[in-house]
Amino acid sequence: MPVTGTCEPRQDALEVTWFSPEEAASEAVTAEMEGGRGTLIRHALASVGLLR
Repeated sequence: MPVTGTCEPRQDALEVTWFSPEEAASEAVTAEMEGGRGTLIRHALASVGLLR
């Protein structure tokens, strides 16, 4: 994707981290998520059969 203008990283820039399904559903990871996003992740993983 072409980018125009000034390209300087910001402090609040999006960070992308890859997790396995087990890591994503772990208490340690979901506890860091705000606004119920941890619950959403668990429901999404369960809906495709990735949670035991």
